Amino acid sequence: LCIVHAEYFQNDAVIECFTKENFVVNEINTKDCQFYACDWKTLQHKLADQKFDVILTSETIYNEKNYESLHDVIDALLIPDGLVLLAAKLYYFGVGGNIPSFLEYLKTRGTFDSYECWSSDSDVPRKIVQLTRTFRS
Repeated sequence: LCIVHAEYFQNDAVIECFTKENFVVNEINTKDCQFYACDWKTLQHKLADQKFDVILTSETIYNEKNYESLHDVIDALLIPDGLVLLAAKLYYFGVGGNIPSFLEYLKTRGTFDSYECWSSDSDVPRKIVQLTRTFRS
């Protein structure tokens, strides 16, 4: 099953004109895909009966106000030994989100461990961070 979620600021037009077209260009069959234009809490509710082995998320930590709901949807939908790959700019200007503050937020929640698995040194530095559930004995 392929599920694509577009954040609340993206509307159906963005999904139709850009997201789905990107799938077509990359020869990804969308027949079994579901596309959502909603906020994180609505997505969590819509997918409440599903769990995922891997969650890929990109450009989703740009606003600190969304950290809690993003964390909660990942926590609710990821299987116990699942993996999250989060791709993001090191810093987002204007809205306050960034990788260091998101990782600090995760530490306060105590749910996920993080590991930086890739970074770029370009003019706009980006990283890919792997998240796994924190082991509790």
